Amino acid sequence: TILAGHNTHEPLPPASITKVMTALLAMENLELTDLITVTAEMFATIPNDYTRLGLMEGEIITVEQALHASLMISANDAAMALGLTVGGTLENFVEMMNARARELGCTNTQFTNPYGYADEAHLTTACDMALITAEALKHPIFTEIATKKNHLLEPTNLFAESRGLPNGNRFVASPEYAYDAYVGGKTGYTDLSR
Repeated sequence: TILAGHNTHEPLPPASITKVMTALLAMENLELTDLITVTAEMFATIPNDYTRLGLMEGEIITVEQALHASLMISANDAAMALGLTVGGTLENFVEMMNARARELGCTNTQFTNPYGYADEAHLTTACDMALITAEALKHPIFTEIATKKNHLLEPTNLFAESRGLPNGNRFVASPEYAYDAYVGGKTGYTDLSR
């Protein structure tokens, strides 16, 4: 139920909120225990000032670890790893994103990447993102991850230390904005998305 809205059908660049669709496709097409072997393609094109988990070529992570990193700290390399694992290629995954958006009734959405790179052609609306998020919320793991305050990522074959993931979402992390009824979502910001 939509309680309130403002310019809900205005196409805008969604920034990291894009990761909700990436997570949805990962949850629909992969098992949480599936292994992802990181390739350079999963991080090489991400701008240096974008948030990363710090994945290394040859590192092996689980889908569940990639979901935690994508949704909690907005790790762009983890989201790209999920996208390329689901789609095989960037182009194929973007096609899958847009097809799934249409299936969900999104009429003003055009994705061009899995993590929210600031691209003028990468657009969605608040209404369309609500439809995508509602579908993601049907997966209990989405709510579980999105509402965690902190998570400790287990070491991997190339990263001997555990990695702490604080949730960057103020609805979870900040006492000022947190509330018990929150069931999950995602934040995102770029200059382009305002």
